[in-house]
Amino acid sequence: MKICVTFILLIALLQEVNAQNLVPNPSFEDILQCPNNAGQITRATNWLNPALLSGSPDLFHVCNDTVSNLFNDMSPPSHIFGAQVPRTGDAYAGFLVANQNSSNNQEYIQVKLLQPLEAGASYCIEFFVSLSDMSPFASDDIGVYFSDTAIKTIVANQPLPVTPQIENPSGNILSDKNFWMPVTGTYVAVGGEQFMTIGNFKTFASTTQMNVGGGALGIFNSYYMIDDITLVSAPKPTLTTDTIKCNETSVTIDAGNSGATYLWYNNEITQQITIDTPGIYSVQITNSCGIVLDVFTIIQDTVCPDTTNNNNNTNNIDTTTILDTITAIYVPNAFTPNGDGINDVLYVRPITISSSNLESFIFRIYNRWGRKVFESKSINIGWDGTAKGELQNEGVYSYLIEVGDGEAGKSTLIQKGNVTLLR
Repeated sequence: MKICVTFILLIALLQEVNAQNLVPNPSFEDILQCPNNAGQITRATNWLNPALLSGSPDLFHVCNDTVSNLFNDMSPPSHIFGAQVPRTGDAYAGFLVANQNSSNNQEYIQVKLLQPLEAGASYCIEFFVSLSDMSPFASDDIGVYFSDTAIKTIVANQPLPVTPQIENPSGNILSDKNFWMPVTGTYVAVGGEQFMTIGNFKTFASTTQMNVGGGALGIFNSYYMIDDITLVSAPKPTLTTDTIKCNETSVTIDAGNSGATYLWYNNEITQQITIDTPGIYSVQITNSCGIVLDVFTIIQDTVCPDTTNNNNNTNNIDTTTILDTITAIYVPNAFTPNGDGINDVLYVRPITISSSNLESFIFRIYNRWGRKVFESKSINIGWDGTAKGELQNEGVYSYLIEVGDGEAGKSTLIQKGNVTLLR
């Protein structure tokens, strides 16, 4: 019997950053009926076989441990395909990636996600595979395909006629028969995808196979067991501007992204926080798929009911007001500080505000980790792409601008956004 050992660092932290997994029954624990033969993946709740004309993926579950016939034994850790303990729980699935005895009869597993994917949102996929003991050949050709409807083979012994959006890297031969190997990827959704299919989408002629030795006599295939499939969305900024209303002393802010970890401006780590002072604040949101910095503004109501008379007149209170800054301030969405004299410095430029009316100006830049890398209090001083004299990496940075407008009837303009640094 093999022993699967998984070393996990910072386990307490990782347990808290697990966002919602959109894959139902991700480790095949829940079953409709105990498997008693090969080719019974559909006995696992939610899981489908989209290639009925070509193959029959398998379900392995400890509920089958009383079967005496080896050819009907589908119980881990030892069964007809070899030996492997589940990575977690009591079950896993198995599918054929390539077979030199009968080309193009690879197998696939398919599942309907718990909810459709959101357009433009980033998702992280991860699952673990282990090469079967009976397989003398290993491969790198395992991919994932997302679709808005269920897909299936229309011709016998042919791969599914689609191109996967995520593929195991070419050359990353999945050859380990003793331990579980991770396969990961990131996908930006088109929107509306509800089904996920895993398998080898290439023809046999295009499939990579490497002889790793061993295997069963007369068997020339690449067969993998699969367990612990997760699909989670990257954290998303959800906060903009909130208001401390009249006759209230504070406002409660919820960072959303349930299942993430949080680091607020004051080192609080809860999902919600109470703020009692107008100003600009931030929270860093982290889950297993990424990190995002959310910068937001708290203001005080500027018009409150007059409680000193019965006419319900209003009195203007001299406090900070957030104005529409889309046309008031211009910030490029990218710049190239490469020393060629063109777009080397990122400047903020007023559009509908006269520079002579600027009473105050603060321009801040934050990196992806939420650390401030630049601050300017002059509209004539922009960011050159460095921090403390060191060149900063290419990528997306967040900016926050606060402008005091001296024009009558206006006070403070606040704008935030992203800019891409290119070299």
